[in-house]
This record gives sequence, C-alpha cells and structure tokens, in this order.
Amino acid sequence: MLYLAGIIISLFLLLLIFTKKGLIKTDILLGTWIIIAFLNLSAHYMFIHQLYINYPKVLIFSFTLPILHPLLLFSYIKENFGIKAVLWQNLAYLLPFIAANLIFIDAYLVDHGEAVRIIEQEGKGYEWQIKVNYILIIFSGAFFISKSFLLIGRTKKIAGLYEAPNLEFVQKIFWCRNLCIWISGIWILALTPLPEEYIYITFMLFLIWLGFTGIRNFLFTNPKVSDQGIYMVKEGLEALEIPEKKEIRYKKSSLHPEQANEIHERMTTFLQNEKPFKDSALSLDTLSELLEVHPNYLSEVINSMENKNFNEYINEMRIEEFISLATDPKNQRFTYLSIAYDCGFNSKASFHRNFKKIKGVTPKEFLDKMYQKNSIPQ
Repeated sequence: MLYLAGIIISLFLLLLIFTKKGLIKTDILLGTWIIIAFLNLSAHYMFIHQLYINYPKVLIFSFTLPILHPLLLFSYIKENFGIKAVLWQNLAYLLPFIAANLIFIDAYLVDHGEAVRIIEQEGKGYEWQIKVNYILIIFSGAFFISKSFLLIGRTKKIAGLYEAPNLEFVQKIFWCRNLCIWISGIWILALTPLPEEYIYITFMLFLIWLGFTGIRNFLFTNPKVSDQGIYMVKEGLEALEIPEKKEIRYKKSSLHPEQANEIHERMTTFLQNEKPFKDSALSLDTLSELLEVHPNYLSEVINSMENKNFNEYINEMRIEEFISLATDPKNQRFTYLSIAYDCGFNSKASFHRNFKKIKGVTPKEFLDKMYQKNSIPQ
C-alpha cells in the first residue's frame, strides 16, 4: 500500500508540473526525474506483488534506472542556475546508463519465459552484469552528487557578491541543497548492507517532501513578485514579506562592461521585436533562458543600465505597448482593459496601479491629453 501511495504521489506531481502555465526547462527536467521515480516505484511494486509476469523486461530495465537519478539532480541544478552544458557533455554524462543497458542486452532479447525466470531467480546467470550495474550506480552517485554540491557552493559565492541577492535566487540555492541532501542519503543507503526496502521507503519520504515543499514554495506554479516588489516566501505557517530594494548595488561583478552592453543590446532588441512581456507569466528566469544569459547577469544589467528592477522595467515596457496600441485607430473597438490584458497585465488593479505609478495619471487621463494634444479622434 505504501508503494502504491508513492506511485499516486508521483502521478500527482507530474500532473502539477506538466499542466503548469509557461513550462520551462527546469520543469521538464524535474518532470523527467519524477517519471524515472514513477518507473522505479512501479517496477518494485510489480515485483513485490508478482505482477511482473506480463512485463518482466520492464523490471530488468528498471535495474539501470537508479543511475539516472544523480545525473538528473545535477542537470536540474545546473538549469536552475542558468548554466548551459555543451552537447558532448550531455552525451558523455549518459554513457554509464547506456553502458548498463548494453550489458543487459542479452536479457532484453530472451523470450518471455526466460525473462520471467531471470526475475524469479533474482538475476541468476547475470551476476557479473548486476555487479557492473551496481558499480555504475555507485560511480554515478559519487560523481554527480559531488558535482552538485560543488556547483551549489560556487553559486553561493556568486550570490555573496551582491549586497541584496535576489530572494528567489537564494531560495533556489536552499532548494537545490536540500535536494542534494536527500539524494545523498538515499545513495548512502544503497552502499549499506541494509535491505533495499529501506531505500524505497526513504525514496517514498523524499517524494512526499518534494511534493509538500514544492507546492508550499510555488515551485510547481509560476512564482510571481507582487507589483509593489514584495516576495512572498512561506516559512512554517506564516508568510514572510521582504521588500525588494529599488536598486541593487553590486560590490563585485565578473561581468565586463562590454559583456553588459552586449547583453543590454540583445535584451532591448529582443523585447522590442518579440515582445515576450505580453505573457503575464514572464519572469527573470524565463527571460534569461530566452536570452541564454545567467539570471544574475541579466538582473545586474537591468539594475545598472536601466536603473530599475526587473518588474519595474517589464511593466514600463507593457505600459508603452499599451499606449501604442490604444492610440492606434485600428484598435478603437477594443476596451482599454482588453488592450492592457493583451500587453501582459493580468488584472485591472495591477494595470491602473502601474500606469499611474509610471505616468503619474490614470490611463484615461493620459490618453485624453494625448488625443487633445494631437487632435486624434477618440
């Protein structure tokens, strides 16, 4: 019953992730990771309840899946921090998993009855393959978990370069660190002579924690910063409100002026031509992914070269787009609010508040003055 609950939790988490609006690469990686977890738990459940009779080769394939967990952990953490890997690295990282499946190729090619026998006799006749697979699991865990911890350590140093690092970024560091701790614990259990039931029970607890913590911290939804620059971070049963500074002063930075100028030029061109701000779910992470720039660097460029934080800058772009569309005679049949929604605002209150904050007057007052000044028929 416990494993069935784990399978249901996995499916629930997958539903949350893949029905999320504005799916990004980190979501896809996390979803892939949970699919692997689902396959592992399902195979173990089939083995315990002798349901493998119909699909014995699925269980044989599941022997190699634990190799992927540390790799997916590392890939997920890299993507969270905006670090891109070249193609040959990704292919090289998959070699242990490919090698494990190649050594089991004979088991995949046997007839159905022989495959059932392999499962029932706990791999008799494939002892060396099982031993090599175990070594590959240990190697994968040692290599990718250590790389993950090192990457988090380096990222914490990057965050330490700033007087006021982005709170969402700090959250990611702690989230990724906790993921590493969980996977490390499961990997260490795999090294002990304890029954494998302990490993699966711990893995079940990990999935429960993943679901609870992820939902509580908005990791399966689009986290948004309020219009007043306040981050909502759940801590226990209370919400902690932390005002964002209007300007973030960078004590040190590895970003050279030439790089900053190049990023700024690419960003403004992209925003003007592609208008991604029309998506109300646009975030700093999403924009940095589209531009293939580290989120910290993009935040630094916006703060230093536009003298605004990300939300202020994007809302200003939305306001300018609104004015352009609202004064176009072709759009006179549309209401101001419908145009505002098309420009990326997701509520009437948000639109009016930001417009008055940026232009000093309400949208109607501003447009009335424009019509009078330019003799534009309303």
